[in-house]
Amino acid sequence: MDLNEAKFNITSAHGENGILLAISRILKNKNRIGVEIGAGDGLASNNLHPFIFRNWKILYIEGNEEYYKRLIENTSKYSNVFREKAIVRNGEDLNKILEKFNTPIDFDIFSLDIDNIDFWIWKDLKFEPKVVCVEYNMDLPENSSVIKNFSIPEDLDNKSGPLFGAHPFAWAKLAEKRKYDLISVTRGSNMIFIKSDLNKFPKIDPYNYKYRIRGREFKPEHLEYITTDLEL
Repeated sequence: MDLNEAKFNITSAHGENGILLAISRILKNKNRIGVEIGAGDGLASNNLHPFIFRNWKILYIEGNEEYYKRLIENTSKYSNVFREKAIVRNGEDLNKILEKFNTPIDFDIFSLDIDNIDFWIWKDLKFEPKVVCVEYNMDLPENSSVIKNFSIPEDLDNKSGPLFGAHPFAWAKLAEKRKYDLISVTRGSNMIFIKSDLNKFPKIDPYNYKYRIRGREFKPEHLEYITTDLEL
């Protein structure tokens, strides 16, 4: 199946809703559980919203006060949606939240987009979701660079800037380490991986894919916040 043909949006930005739904249809041993960190208001650029209506258990995690208020307003009528207001600073923070909600080790879909230390959160996650959707950052310097393992200072002017996440090569190396295959890339800068032993889709070579470059300006003062030491 060509996952590009499955793209459509209900609440996602670049076809992720359709792709994730298509993948979910062939997953075996589903527990019908999805986790989205950086859930926003539960509607705009939200990857897991359609799964609510397929009777999945959805856990939304959001740290922004205003977004979280709107998240409650938009999802409180659904008994299968659970919410946690939290600023996740590392993988251990997320591990504790998932344990709090009795999340199985192999829950089905994990959507990660907090525009910060995303790489380190997946790296240190002790859970093994079947499918992982992450945002890549092609504007970072090459050589598998990532944002360092701490939060970007709030007073740093990085609005719509390049300081977030990880270069796609860094994500690829982490996925290889954790035994995941890359099976889809969306124009909106998301990479979608699946556990290698579950994969029924054609694999994408992550090192020879033509990724989208947004062209965000990278300034000399940004360099102190990135590293190529992936500590894998």
